Amino acid sequence: MIRHYNLKNVSNFRDLGGFMTESGNVTKYNKVFRSSAIYDLTDEERELLHKKGIKKVIDLRVQHELERKPSAFLTDDEIEYINIPLSDKWTNNADEVPNLYFDIVKDHASMARVLKVIANTDEPLVFHCSAGKDRTGIISGILLSLNGVKEEDILADYISSYAYIYKEFRILKATVPEFKDFVGTMNVETLEITLKRIKEVYGSMEGYLKEIGLSDEEIVKLKNKLI
Repeated sequence: MIRHYNLKNVSNFRDLGGFMTESGNVTKYNKVFRSSAIYDLTDEERELLHKKGIKKVIDLRVQHELERKPSAFLTDDEIEYINIPLSDKWTNNADEVPNLYFDIVKDHASMARVLKVIANTDEPLVFHCSAGKDRTGIISGILLSLNGVKEEDILADYISSYAYIYKEFRILKATVPEFKDFVGTMNVETLEITLKRIKEVYGSMEGYLKEIGLSDEEIVKLKNKLI
C-alpha cells in the first residue's frame, strides 16, 4: 500500500495507514491523510482523491496563508472544505519551538473543532497546514498516539516530513528575507516534548480530549479511527 503520494504540487501528502500498534493491530489505509497545503491539483490528482473517497478537508492555515495559496477544494462539489486556523507563530530560537507547539495544544477551542470533525466523520478525510509538518504533525501525533502507535513510530512519521519538503524550504530561505530559519528545519524532540507535556499536564491523551470538550463517544471514535 502507498503511504506517500507523489503529487505534482503537493509534496507532503501521506496516509496514516500501515503503522503497527501496541496491541498488534495495523492502522488502516485510506481512512485519514495528512498533507502540506493542497492549493494546486491536476485533474488526474483531483480524480485520485475522489476515488479515495475523501469527503472532507480540514485546512489548518490562517488567513494570510489562505490568501497566498487558496485551497484547491473551495469549488469542489464532492469534498467539503473546512477551515479551522491554528497559530502560525514561529521563531528563530529553536529552544522556543516546543512552547509554540504547546500554545497550539492549549488552543482548546480550535483543537476541539479539529478533533471533533475527525471523530465524527466516517468517510476518509485529510487535514493539512502549509508544510504539513508542525500543526499537521501535532494533530497526527495525537491521533496516532490515541490509536496505540508506538512513540518511536509517531516520531519517525513526524520527522519524515523533512525529506519531502526540505528542497522547498531551501528555496524560500534563499529568496525570502523574513523567512524564519527554524521553519525550514525539524527536530524530533519537538514533538516528543509536546506529547510528553500533554500527558503531564492533562494526565493522559484521553484526559486532554476531555478537558477540551470531547465527549466519551467522540474519544472512543478517535481511539478507533485507524484500527
